[in-house]
Amino acid sequence: MIDRRHEMLDAAATIVLAGAATRGLRVATAETCTGGLIASYLSAADTEARWFEGGLIAATDKALHDLPGVPPGLLAECGAASCPVALAMANGIRVQSEADAGLAVTGYFTPFPDDGDYGRLFAAACSGERAECRAFHLGVSQRASLREHAALAGLSVLAGIIQKHPTTRGSSTGLTIPPR
Repeated sequence: MIDRRHEMLDAAATIVLAGAATRGLRVATAETCTGGLIASYLSAADTEARWFEGGLIAATDKALHDLPGVPPGLLAECGAASCPVALAMANGIRVQSEADAGLAVTGYFTPFPDDGDYGRLFAAACSGERAECRAFHLGVSQRASLREHAALAGLSVLAGIIQKHPTTRGSSTGLTIPPR
């Protein structure tokens, strides 16, 4: 089963970057609960570093403020695992990295503080004029499985934002897909 999830993540990252390349977009990520898993797959798929700008991992509220620039008041009001914070993370990483699109994933794999619910995830993506956040309920599972499902959810939201962006004239995929 792990090989199948790896293949799905690899394919999703490749599809996202092909869409970004077609539109001439560079993407960046900000992750909490996925611990850099999304960035890992995007960087592996973009062997020439043409479409993936980079990513960051923020595990604490201080890091969420310092790195992608989430306002402390927003963190205090909404909590780190929320759509407003995910949107701020996505926009913050997009602006700070000078990428065209930003993706953020934040959530809890342990019981959610308010209601004890497991596997609550928020994935947000933005590309300047467009922004979207989706909430996911992943349920109880092994941590590795939750991280992989969360990464797929995040890549799905990013793919949607990229797909809505107009194609840039003269851009090409420029993606080198390494042999397996």
